[in-house]
Amino acid sequence: MDQTAEYVGTEAHRPGLNPGASSASCQSAGEFVHTCSPGRLRSHFALATFLLLTVTAPLAAQGTAGAPPANARANAYGPGWDCSRGFESKLGRCVVIQVPANAFLDADGRQWRCDRAYRRVGASCVAVAVPANGHLRDDDYRGGWDCNRGYRVAGANCVRIVPPANAYAADSTFGSGWECERGYVRLAEACSPLLVPEHGYLNANGRSVSCERSYRREGAYCRPVRLPANAFLDYSGDDWRCADGFRRSGTECVAVRE
Repeated sequence: MDQTAEYVGTEAHRPGLNPGASSASCQSAGEFVHTCSPGRLRSHFALATFLLLTVTAPLAAQGTAGAPPANARANAYGPGWDCSRGFESKLGRCVVIQVPANAFLDADGRQWRCDRAYRRVGASCVAVAVPANGHLRDDDYRGGWDCNRGYRVAGANCVRIVPPANAYAADSTFGSGWECERGYVRLAEACSPLLVPEHGYLNANGRSVSCERSYRREGAYCRPVRLPANAFLDYSGDDWRCADGFRRSGTECVAVRE
């Protein structure tokens, strides 16, 4: 006997009442019964099984159902479980964390770190090669080492910093490793004096020049700000604004007509 499945439909879709209607689909329950081929019924069953496994598989992998596996403990903040210290979760099990030589488990016991004087390379810890006149760093930056004061990095070595006249060794180990003294600027590999014009002064950083109030920079000089009638210096001190009732027009302040 042919297998059948129940059909959900309306009178308009009852076989025989509406010859032009499209073929009905297989359902689990309904008002009318419509025969369905065994192959199509099996495809519906397979789809339902796949959806069920898709939803439940992640939950099982996370240990939300059943007792915790070996080397695990129940989650204190909700359902499921967590691996014990020194173990990690893989495919629903707790397996030992493989700690390489010259390494240790960190405080939470979920990952490992290299000992001092070693740095991580893949799944191993290799010794940090510190050059002469260098020292270990507390991180892996630049291979885990840096140069001593008075030296700078040059490839895998530390070379002595030789400042020119009017310069000093900087804290940075990058580049040349030196900076010009206050009142000097760097030109190529030398420090040249800054030219401070009349009515000018060195800025706080000692590497640039500003003009006194009521003067403005024009090239290498500080020129006086020329105030027209009915104007005053603005907050910057190197420009002017018109008084109330006047507006700026070129180099003058003209009355505002009401």
